[in-house]
Order: sequence, then C-alpha cells, then structure tokens
Amino acid sequence: LSAKSLQRRLVDIAESCPAGSMYCWMQCQEVSRDLPCGDEGAVCMSSNTGKVCPVGPPHDASCRPTCPDTQDLVFEVLAGEESTSGIYKAEGVLAGKMAYGQMLRNGSAGLPAKIRWDGDYKLWSLFVQGYKNDQVLYFSDVDSSIPPRTGWQTHVGAPPTPRLTFQDSGTSQEKGSTDSEEGFCNGILTNMHMLGFELASSTIPCIVFLFPGLELDEAWKFWTAAVGCIAMGFSLEFLIAARRWSLPKDRLMRKFGRRAGHAWSLTLYMVTRSWGYLVMLIAMTYSVELFLATVAGLTLGYAWFNIEIPADADATPCCPATNTLLPATSGVTEVLPFDGGISGHVAKFHVGGMTCQSCVNTVRQALTDLDEVAQIIRLDLSSGELVVELHKQDDVAGQRWTAESDLRAVCNALEEVGYTVSGVSLTYQESKKSE
Repeated sequence: LSAKSLQRRLVDIAESCPAGSMYCWMQCQEVSRDLPCGDEGAVCMSSNTGKVCPVGPPHDASCRPTCPDTQDLVFEVLAGEESTSGIYKAEGVLAGKMAYGQMLRNGSAGLPAKIRWDGDYKLWSLFVQGYKNDQVLYFSDVDSSIPPRTGWQTHVGAPPTPRLTFQDSGTSQEKGSTDSEEGFCNGILTNMHMLGFELASSTIPCIVFLFPGLELDEAWKFWTAAVGCIAMGFSLEFLIAARRWSLPKDRLMRKFGRRAGHAWSLTLYMVTRSWGYLVMLIAMTYSVELFLATVAGLTLGYAWFNIEIPADADATPCCPATNTLLPATSGVTEVLPFDGGISGHVAKFHVGGMTCQSCVNTVRQALTDLDEVAQIIRLDLSSGELVVELHKQDDVAGQRWTAESDLRAVCNALEEVGYTVSGVSLTYQESKKSE
C-alpha cells in the first residue's frame, strides 16, 4: 500500500470504533467517563509529548484519549465543498465555545471558511465567510467542547460531509499527565513494546500474553505470567532432554514397528519446536520481567536436565543444533585390537549420516542395547566404518543363517535411529592361541 492508501485505510478503521470509544494508537480505546470533554471532545494525545498523535506511524505507546486545550487545537477538514477543505486553527471564544477559522495559503484570494458554535440553535456550523450571506454549508448537533470529527450533516454544501483530522497542536500538556485513573499499566493493549525493553509501569501498554484474552492489566496477572514463564523455560529444557533420551531407545520400534517409532519421534519434535517458539515469542514482548523470568526457567531446566550433555546435542530452544564436523580422530572407539582377542563372527558396516559426536553416541547406544552384538570393535566418525563382533552361537561355523539374522538386526537398529547402512560384510575369525 502507498502511504496515502494506508492513511485512508487507517481513517476508515478509526470511523468504525463503537460509541464511547475512539481510534487511538492503532486500536479503538474506550474514552473514560471522567473526561470532562466526553468522547466527542476527546483527542488522541501523547502523555509524553503533549501533542496530538497521528493516525498512523510513528508509534507512541503513551497515546490516550485526552481533553485538548481548545485554544491551541489545529485540525484538517476534508469536505465536498472544496473551499471548506484545509487547516483550521482557533480564533477566539464565541457563544461560550472556541471558534475556528481556515488558514488560507499565502497569496490565496479565496474567502476563509469558519467553524462556530451557534448558541441559539445548539449546533456546530461550517460556512464560508462572505459566501451566500454566510449560509451554513454543513452542521452538527453534537454538543461537544470541540467540533466533532464525524457525524456532520449537509445543509447546502456538496457531499461528502466534512471529516476532521486533528493535527499536532503544540499543546504543552505536562508530560505523563492524564485525566483517567492510573493502574498497573495504561490500559492500551499490545503484544510487544514497540520501542524496546520496558519495565512494567502505569505509563506503558498492557501486555497480551500470547493469546487473545490473556491481558496482563493487573499486577497479580502479570506476576502469575512471570511464574508461568519460569515454568515454560524449565519444561522446554525437559522436552529437549526427553528427545535425547528417546533417540537410543529402539525397543518401541522393534515392538510396535518402525512407523510407530517415527510417529513418536515426530511428535516429540513437533511439541519441542512449538514450545520453543512460544518461549521465543515471550522474549519478543520486550518486557524486562517476562524476559528475565523465561531466562531463569531455561537456566534452571538446563542445570537440572542438560548440564552434562555436549553443547551440540540439540540444546537450543527453537533451532536445531549445529552439526559441527569433528576431526577424524574424534568419535573413534577401539575396544579390542582387531587382530586379536576376537573369536567368532565379525561384521563390517558403512554407516551414513553421522556428522557429529552426538551421532556417534547415538549409534553406540543403539548397538549396546542389542542382544545380537557382543562388542563394538571400531566406530569411526570420519569414514563411517563400523566393526562389531556378533554374539557367539553354539554352532557358528555350520549355521550361517544365524549370523545373517544378526546382521539384519544390526541394520534395522541403525536405520531406526535415522542412519543408512551399506557395505555389509561378514567374516569368521578363529581365536589365536599362544604357542
């Protein structure tokens, strides 16, 4: 959208606010009944600068419905009668209310338009001084301290009826002063502070905590949410640990099938990532207290569940761990010399997909749980080579099918934890006897 189209859309949204409210700081805000000027006389003004807030950017979280100083008020009028459109400013009090006159451009030969309160007929009138004997072009019977923004009616003027947009008036209102009662926050709802991290106070907007309806507009709600942030951070570290604990456990897949195991793994992944992104969204509220509570929960959870694991073992809340490639010597297990101390079937495999020390640990644990594997002779991260000794059988030399079934069990176990297997070979080695 162009800047002009966006401004037009924002004005249309402003006009859709229900009675008793007005569009202020990107939302319809209820106008306090304590304001002496009422909802028709209230203007969206910054309590920080004392100036009228624009309909669009820039953002100012201190914008609230406020009674303006009518003497300094400046507004723009757009109407069907082109001669009445323009900027108006205060000219003095007439009939008990401030009258406003059009500011003509330098060199303009036109007649100035006026907006005045008619005390006899109890209405606001807009006319062009000296045009048709000051005949009223538009009028409004709304009894307000300032001309109403909308709701004008046509008398002899051309449609559409006037629309008023209040401009920066330069009102020197005391910073932070408001006409409504102060609370835990200023009553404006937002899901994130626009200007960076903020401490909770009565001058900043109220946080909407993740979901509509969870509005932290009271102290007990806010601090309950802070405790919830600690619990969310703690539980996220538990979910990370639960995923790690489930990786080497292939008994579920052996018992219920490969699909059931994958479904469980995917469910844990989905829950962990979703929970991680919710925690990230809490940090993005830019609330200092909620951010520190979340970090405290993460730290406690890490100390309880994950402090002993390597730094690359999927320990980040919302993003996968980095698969850092290690030197060739890392991840190599030498249990026994390959040329001695072994008697029985020795199987070699090429394991694909190992990229880090955590992968090596996963493969080692998956094989340790297998009854078919007597010991791991070699596991090399760099080459992917895996050498294992299978359990001895009563008639190993004559029953080759037993060894083949063991090979199948090893391959299934590796595939079930996410790795590919190729280059399978099987040899039978007699034990060396000392002479």
